[in-house]
Amino acid sequence: MFGKLVRDFRPYETASQVTSDAELASIVRSFVHVPSLHHVCVVDDQGRLLGLVNRKRLFKSIFSHYVAADSRVSKLLMLHLAETSGDIMFTHVITTNEDEEIATVISKMIDKNIREIPVLDENGGVIGLLSLLILMQKWLAEQEGG
Repeated sequence: MFGKLVRDFRPYETASQVTSDAELASIVRSFVHVPSLHHVCVVDDQGRLLGLVNRKRLFKSIFSHYVAADSRVSKLLMLHLAETSGDIMFTHVITTNEDEEIATVISKMIDKNIREIPVLDENGGVIGLLSLLILMQKWLAEQEGG
């Protein structure tokens, strides 16, 4: 797999996208309707990535009243008051582009414990998600001579 670029791993997983004002209930619907979904991409009006909402953080937000009282107060307050995707999205997102070497991307994913990474176009728009499953499928195909 060395020497290959991200573009060699098409097709990517389709990225579910919402704007930063999407209500939490609509994001929950996305996760419920597509159980394999791990992240929802939060994009601006031009489709550029602003952040990610993962299902674990969403779960903590909608059930924040179960969070232990000894949790950090600011974190608990943020989860409890969240109403939209913009309130709970991660903004420090590790991304890639189609011209990046796959070896670099795999290293990032292992280092940062990432299961899928947004693939962005030259304008910061989301093309799709490169997942562990896609990488393992390609590896297996190579092992089996395919």
